[in-house]
Amino acid sequence: MKLLELYLELVEKESYLVSSTWKGFQISFYVIIVISGLISCISFSNALNDFNLNCMLYSNITFQSVNCDNATQAELPPFDSMKTEFGKQSLCAFCQYVPVCSAIFAFLWAVLFTMCGTGGETKEGLSQPWRIVYPALIFNFLYLIISTTSSVLLEQGHDAFCDSFMVNMNETSCSNMDKYCVSSWTLSQITYAEVRHQQWVVISPGPRLKVTGPLTYTSSWFNMLAWLLATVLLLLRCSCAADFEVIKITIHTPEPDHDEEAPQLPFIDGASSSKETVREEEVTNVRLERHN
Repeated sequence: MKLLELYLELVEKESYLVSSTWKGFQISFYVIIVISGLISCISFSNALNDFNLNCMLYSNITFQSVNCDNATQAELPPFDSMKTEFGKQSLCAFCQYVPVCSAIFAFLWAVLFTMCGTGGETKEGLSQPWRIVYPALIFNFLYLIISTTSSVLLEQGHDAFCDSFMVNMNETSCSNMDKYCVSSWTLSQITYAEVRHQQWVVISPGPRLKVTGPLTYTSSWFNMLAWLLATVLLLLRCSCAADFEVIKITIHTPEPDHDEEAPQLPFIDGASSSKETVREEEVTNVRLERHN
């Protein structure tokens, strides 16, 4: 038997040969992204509402000490508008809506991976589910950068806000904001006509800020971590070629059958005796083997 050709070829695996772990973990990470994104957005929105939607990230806020329980609308505003600088609204909008978009996109990717099979070549759901792996890898990497930027700005902005509060008010902790209060009308730029119909509300941002502050940036970091794990998982799936397998293809001539004698030409009278064998036609055989 003569070997004519030997080579390796990358082909799609059968669906049952692809581990369902790839699909299961991918969807799980997207579920974590949806939950953490919603928690981060809701908690940060509550914190913004305490300041009448003014951005407190990287802000420099000074309060006037007033008893919140006894504060009335007739008193001077306990919020020192002359010494206070709020952060940029675009910054808070970015940190607020990145988790929302994160939850929406993660939900869509989770639906796509759910509709697909486990991988390889399958007839269940969308055919060739490995085709969405590469677009998902690119998108996850790009949104990982956005999510990381949002988390850094959110935590550093909150820390800068607390640091300025402790310096301005000579406090040792940001949680000491409980004893300060603000009236919501003092925090917004409104016209005189709006003031006449404005319902004054005295609020204390301290109690809820102690919860919403750490909860906001902690859930934001969980969101970023889930994007990171989802990206790494897709990268490993591409690197390991989990949806494909290597096939070894060998092409060779068939083995001769020694049990059969080669046919002989008949003797011809008056001619010299000679023996000639009929030439056998060569037929190549192809053998496929999985190469591990």
